[in-house]
Amino acid sequence: MAISSDSQQNAPSAELRILQAAREEFVAKGRSGARMQAIADKARVNKALIHYYFRNKDGLYEAVLKGIVGHVWEELESNFAQLENQADVRTVVRTLVSTYIRTLKSSPGFPQLFLRELADGGEIIPRIVQGFVERFGETAYRIVASLKAGVQRGALRPIDPAHIIMNVMGMCAASFILKPVFQSVHESVLRMELEYDEKFYAARITAITEMTLEGILAKGSQ
Repeated sequence: MAISSDSQQNAPSAELRILQAAREEFVAKGRSGARMQAIADKARVNKALIHYYFRNKDGLYEAVLKGIVGHVWEELESNFAQLENQADVRTVVRTLVSTYIRTLKSSPGFPQLFLRELADGGEIIPRIVQGFVERFGETAYRIVASLKAGVQRGALRPIDPAHIIMNVMGMCAASFILKPVFQSVHESVLRMELEYDEKFYAARITAITEMTLEGILAKGSQ
């Protein structure tokens, strides 16, 4: 397919517009309900340009998921690279929680999109995650190794690190998935609007961190 010189010059910005429009469309309607023409209209491009970059809707959908998951892994790598190799468990947990909250905050709609994907069978997510594990495996190893070392020292209860990480991810994702529910309850019960601002996110990071540590620290280690 021939692409005009103007399209080639504008390719980076056009590609980003397509990905942003696709993310909004997939979040709102899911993969099956999303329409390529609607994405093209939102991105202000010809539908042929979407096919040029991503071939088809499945390719575009996977690119959207890969971009968001990749952002999470890149932030994890960056944040953990700043920690000492022997960072204490409290610092490791807080860094993990903070990274998830901050990256999900910058990727609105991803938790809902993630749930939609899992409901549809979740075939794409494991493949994408595996690719990033191979790329950023050292970071994942550091997190798991730190938790295992805490168990071995007796500082942590004998809990499989997988359960700890799963709980952290669940609590972080719930902060966004349940947003409309808690905004409604907060307003109807307390007659106050629940502001999802920096103060709220900072409080969530602290709450999830402390609840996680309360559940995994061995007695006498608090």
